[in-house]
Amino acid sequence: MKVLCFIPVFNEETNLQELINDINLNNYEIDEFLFVNSGSTDNSLEIIKQSKYKHISINENKGLGYLFIKAIDYGIQNKFDIFVVLSGNNKMNPADFKKVLDPIIYKNYDFVSGSRYLEDGLAINTPRFRNTSIPILSKVITLLYGKKITDATNGFRAFKLDKILNLLPKYDQKWLYGYSFETYLFGLVLNSKEIKSIEVPVEIRYKKDIKHTKIKPFLDYPSIVMPFLIAKFK
Repeated sequence: MKVLCFIPVFNEETNLQELINDINLNNYEIDEFLFVNSGSTDNSLEIIKQSKYKHISINENKGLGYLFIKAIDYGIQNKFDIFVVLSGNNKMNPADFKKVLDPIIYKNYDFVSGSRYLEDGLAINTPRFRNTSIPILSKVITLLYGKKITDATNGFRAFKLDKILNLLPKYDQKWLYGYSFETYLFGLVLNSKEIKSIEVPVEIRYKKDIKHTKIKPFLDYPSIVMPFLIAKFK
């Protein structure tokens, strides 16, 4: 199976070189890394260009979902079978590639989602609000879909591209350009009887001096939560 790793980037100059060093050492089963830069105003694009990896650069920040769409377009055009997501801020550990890929490659799963809250998972320096809100949201999603979920917003995921295209054939929709894409897709997966999915333990690590993430709780959370409801009741 041909594996593409998608790395979204927006103003990550302080994290990118460390991330690139990490994936140089940990590239388990990955055939190609694709950085997608979202109109960064710092030196992110220059750092990416200096690496050996493929990149796409967009002139403005249209949102994380838009980057997903561009990366999926690339995956389809270049005939990739498996799509892996790795955050550009280096909060995900590339050493966990094996954990998210092996269930697909060797156990015929279609969708794998990482969890920092499973046994053997790690949540390092997670901002307080997220450490409180994520378990609450995960319990709500568990009740809503009837499938146990421990880390509903963990972005470290892998999936079979053809299975996801069957679920979401019209994936290029403007309302999905922000944070909605990930949670809507996850909701569709949880709601499907055809998709075989599993959570696996992974490490999510924030730097000690990070008090908050780019997600603005009261502004962005509706666009994260509502797609779960839309996917369930559409």
